[in-house]
Amino acid sequence: LSTNYLVRIVTAWRPAEADALEKYYHLFSWCIPLTLSISFLCLDFYGDAGPWCWIDRRNSWARMLFYLPTWMVLIYCFVVMVSIILHVRAVDRAFIQMKGREASGMHVTRQSIAYISALLLCWTAASINRLYQGITNDHDCFFL
Repeated sequence: LSTNYLVRIVTAWRPAEADALEKYYHLFSWCIPLTLSISFLCLDFYGDAGPWCWIDRRNSWARMLFYLPTWMVLIYCFVVMVSIILHVRAVDRAFIQMKGREASGMHVTRQSIAYISALLLCWTAASINRLYQGITNDHDCFFL
């Protein structure tokens, strides 16, 4: 979603050009999780891990193979959304100078902030909990 916003808003590609990227979005979004899932299956990483995870406690370090790409994508989304917000604000300022009235870019700004905030809210506690478990030899932190 963030890449699509970037292409459509900041680079101003035509809809047909932006739509042509959809197959690459799917390729990225399906191949990486599928590769990790099949690799974990072949390496026998799945098993009883208590109520929190599907990766066996014997292989708790392998959980980072899940969280590391997740955080890389979250950071990418954050950077892209910040660049979109900065672009929209610059366009709004230019519009105000040209037309002398308010522009309507606040909707895109609010939507971008809400999108990245939801991602960070959902993944931060879980990631801290997994990091804590990695450091403390799989002790659960129910606070998180």
